[in-house]
Amino acid sequence: DHPLHSEMLIAFYEHYLRGVDNGWERTPPIQLLHELSASASEPAWITTHGKLPKPAPATLYLREAGTLRGEPPAVDETADSYAYPVMSSVTNPLPGETDVFHQLWRMPAPAVGRLVWTTPALAEDVQLLGSASVDLWLRSTATDTDVQVTLTEVRPDGQEMYVARGWLRASNRALDPARSTPTRPFHRFTEGAAAELAAGEATLMRVEVFPFAHRFRAGSAMRLIVDAPVGTTGDWGAYFNPGPARNEILHDRAHPSRLVIGVLKDDQERPPARPCGEMANQPCRESIAPVPPGRISLRPDRGKTR
Repeated sequence: DHPLHSEMLIAFYEHYLRGVDNGWERTPPIQLLHELSASASEPAWITTHGKLPKPAPATLYLREAGTLRGEPPAVDETADSYAYPVMSSVTNPLPGETDVFHQLWRMPAPAVGRLVWTTPALAEDVQLLGSASVDLWLRSTATDTDVQVTLTEVRPDGQEMYVARGWLRASNRALDPARSTPTRPFHRFTEGAAAELAAGEATLMRVEVFPFAHRFRAGSAMRLIVDAPVGTTGDWGAYFNPGPARNEILHDRAHPSRLVIGVLKDDQERPPARPCGEMANQPCRESIAPVPPGRISLRPDRGKTR
């Protein structure tokens, strides 16, 4: 736990349980600690909010040649496939784990078990606040499969930093439309809503990238990795479906797979990015794929709200 959280908890108890007039009622309801240092857990900056922020959705489409673009496919691009289940990259070791465990993010899993899409370098800083939604048109040789999605930042020096992850079993893809938003799919997760895949048939499923806050600096690129949850993320370990399969992700005119992220308006000047490897729970490694040439500017989707 961060020391600031402990101090706030004590002040809360002092105010409401002991009646101490310590000004607790003036404490901002929401505080975000950005870019905690790995050594001292000190934030680079803190933002406060009177109510839950509502970032604007922005869409990036999975395109051919492993690129993430702001425009949907205009032609029938060829689907990409990967072998399932193949070992995926381990990340976010728990405090006190061995040095070997800390190094596992730097040892990328076999390329045959993953697909990778990357934006060109960003033209300006972008502050993201998630959840995010990875809307995949998936076709599998199996009637059920598990999907893991990972968001990373590829820095100008070629280092790739872990940002956030999410998981979904394909048979649990049914949504609660009343609660789902463009950046956060709510799944029913009930026995009655579960449905197997029709083998060989393209099916839409929305995978949530669990909540995160991350600032991508100009010159960096965003990356999405799709693979199997055969590994661990901190103390999260999936009981993955062991049935072998060949999974395809479609990205053509009729099946526009996409990543929908939440962009939070933040025009203030922020401190320079910490050196790679010096942010808590965000390990770095050599980039596992090239960054497409050019620059990209992220623009919120018009007329959409979170």
